[in-house]
Amino acid sequence: MVNGTGGRRRPLGNVLHRFALLAAACALAACAPAPEPEETPAPVPIVSQPVEEEPTPTPSSSEWPDETNTGVPDGVELTAWTGDCDISEPGTVIDAKRVDCDIRIRAADVRITNSEIHGSVILRDLESGYSFTIADSEIHVGERLRTGLGNGYFTAERVEISGGGRSMYCATDCTLERSWVHGQTGDPGGEAHLSGVRMGQNTTLRFNSIICEGTRTPPGSGCSAALTGYGDFRPIQNNLIEGNYFHSGTASFCAFGGSSSDKPFSDEASDIRFIDNTFERDDDGSCGLLGPIVAFDSDAPGNVWEGNRWSDGEPLPPRN
Repeated sequence: MVNGTGGRRRPLGNVLHRFALLAAACALAACAPAPEPEETPAPVPIVSQPVEEEPTPTPSSSEWPDETNTGVPDGVELTAWTGDCDISEPGTVIDAKRVDCDIRIRAADVRITNSEIHGSVILRDLESGYSFTIADSEIHVGERLRTGLGNGYFTAERVEISGGGRSMYCATDCTLERSWVHGQTGDPGGEAHLSGVRMGQNTTLRFNSIICEGTRTPPGSGCSAALTGYGDFRPIQNNLIEGNYFHSGTASFCAFGGSSSDKPFSDEASDIRFIDNTFERDDDGSCGLLGPIVAFDSDAPGNVWEGNRWSDGEPLPPRN
């Protein structure tokens, strides 16, 4: 298992330095991260809401996902994957493998289990009927400015995702549960905007540890948030964010709520539910440089903010 730094990160050394970084963070937060060209999805119809499932207890503080309870289980012996990196056969199974390439999903019902991916796992054609699941596995993107896991029609459980510029992107219909998102790379060129998870539509994030901790690099590169969501290409709609732990990291904010005012579809955000999440209160009393949550519209149709709290147990209101 490749180790990452999934805990608290304090990039500010003194007050004057902090003010300088705050100015950079404000500039960064004002713009959405430029999407990777290959990830720009064509508009797709909004599908029906997911089937309601039985509630699962929120993890205790000692059970949050980290290196001890995500990724390849102890005792699994990996062998090299010798198959194609373009998965085009429906029902393909990758189990107990070390994969040293970017996996491209071009088939339905692909399953990845107990495996270590040194690359990305991406389903790009969102109107194809393709789909995949990944469980008890690791995705290590390294120092490339790529997305680790995306872009739709997948379920991921107990997965460690590290490296890359954006750990996970859900354009539509994705579930991430009991997983550990951390260790994003920085951009030496000083341009890329980084994030842990970017949500679009029909995204379920449940019981995950999410941090954005990429290095801030002048003039304008750094983490926007552990969780982002902007109305660039379509409205941010029908997303459940439940029982997650948002670490402060190096981000401007810990989470975006889908209603960024400068985006084409901001006014159409709806059904975004933040329920029973924990936001790390760092040494400066905040989560992120500028605050725990931004661009969440409590008055938008179907939006819910309920049971969210600071890591010390204090209730957290939706606007800070």
